[in-house]
Amino acid sequence: MSRLRGNTYESTNSSGSGSSSATAANPTYSSSPNYTGPITRVIASGTLFLIHTIRVPSFPYESAVVRAQSVTRRRGGSAPNILSCLAQFDGLESNLVAPLGGGDEGKTVVRELESGGVRTRFCQVWNGAGVPGAWVFQSKANGSRTVVQHNPLPDLTHEEFVSNLGPLLVPENYSVSPGPQNPPHLQTVYPAPFEWLHFEGRSVKTTLNNLQGIDGLARDRGWRDKVVFSLEVGKKGRQGVEALIPHVDVIFFSKAYAMSHGYTSPRPFLLSMTPLAPPHSILIVNWGLGAQGGAAILSIPTKEYFQSSGWIDPGIPSSDPGSPIEQNLAGVGTLVGRRSPVSSVHSGSNFWADGHRSSSSAQTHGSGGMGAGYDSGWDMYTVDGVPPPASGHLNGAGAGGAGGGDAEDDDGGEDDPMMSGTHDAFMAGMIYALTRGLLPGSPWTSAQASPNPNTTGRGKGVMEGERSKWRLEECLRFATELSGRKARRKGFGGLKDEMRSVGWSI
Repeated sequence: MSRLRGNTYESTNSSGSGSSSATAANPTYSSSPNYTGPITRVIASGTLFLIHTIRVPSFPYESAVVRAQSVTRRRGGSAPNILSCLAQFDGLESNLVAPLGGGDEGKTVVRELESGGVRTRFCQVWNGAGVPGAWVFQSKANGSRTVVQHNPLPDLTHEEFVSNLGPLLVPENYSVSPGPQNPPHLQTVYPAPFEWLHFEGRSVKTTLNNLQGIDGLARDRGWRDKVVFSLEVGKKGRQGVEALIPHVDVIFFSKAYAMSHGYTSPRPFLLSMTPLAPPHSILIVNWGLGAQGGAAILSIPTKEYFQSSGWIDPGIPSSDPGSPIEQNLAGVGTLVGRRSPVSSVHSGSNFWADGHRSSSSAQTHGSGGMGAGYDSGWDMYTVDGVPPPASGHLNGAGAGGAGGGDAEDDDGGEDDPMMSGTHDAFMAGMIYALTRGLLPGSPWTSAQASPNPNTTGRGKGVMEGERSKWRLEECLRFATELSGRKARRKGFGGLKDEMRSVGWSI
């Protein structure tokens, strides 16, 4: 590794050296050229790799020569997959922070990302290096999968992470012409440089340093309440990842992680995680695909819990009468409305089960102009149909069906390439849905008060009155269906259009 030379992708394409300022970067991406609304900037930190799946009749013996039945290549890595999905939606800007190879293959990958709307200017590029890869030998005889991995790139260090994001975090230090200096007694009001920062959590120590560093800067500059920190806790064998949970606002768990701790249903698992999480946080677990799969979400500050079964294509879309989705589907065909039994840990009542709507999910947000809110091939329910305690305390346990697919792992993903990336699509769907008026914002924000009263409120990308607010259960519905629809296709392209075609107001 000592011969590798690292640089940001931006500087490798410029005549000078070092990183350029944020103002000189690529233009803002939007999936629709006609979109003129506010932009929500999402940054995801992780690793990109290529997965080569080699299908053979049976696994070869040592020194054997066999003919492959098929060879496929796809791009892997949770962070780039999430961003590739998010880049399709209007109003979102996807930014990747990752080590990238600077060789010919790496340049091809960068072009693919950029053409798909994922910005790579914050990535660390190693000149002349290749791309991390996984070679999956899949046997037709018994279905076994043998994985060979190779990573020629070093992990991104804390110093490189901060340096690459420097033009975004402290733009005044990268400005060509310094602006006017404020008097010492006046506090500068800094805008939030982004709205969402997501971590894969691969290297616990480095990720912890990154979280603490950005958190400290955000508090000093008064925009911590305007941004969301999220974390993926997916790989069951990753030691010490629990140390990251107290520093983030939204935590995505996988079924594999939950089951490695002895849990067979979502609700008791999420409840067990509440002592580790901040009091303002949201906990989410993806339980896989199909009727025995699904997902669950737990809001600690509002004591709300929602659980959904896995999405199954019903063939005919349906909606609640008068909802925005029914209006969008007017003239498409007959709509079959089906009430789904839903209950809230906050209320502990059958209000949701009766098919009614609430003015808000947290009794602090309005319900006007919801972007979705319909039933299409899934159910949302309290575990076993038993209402949770009316007191709203976060205790107790539930029983639920096990099953469904595990989250995509670093060893090459699911056996079926059609199923790969479904967990990433679920996380992307939750991120998109939660930014539709809920996050960043109270009560799901850091308890630390901003030092300047003018800096409180929502981030610039999610402003009151500019976007319709979604409720927590609608966010879960959207992410569950997006994940289910992703399972029917090889890539992420076209997911937004498919969701819109069935009536989602996106």
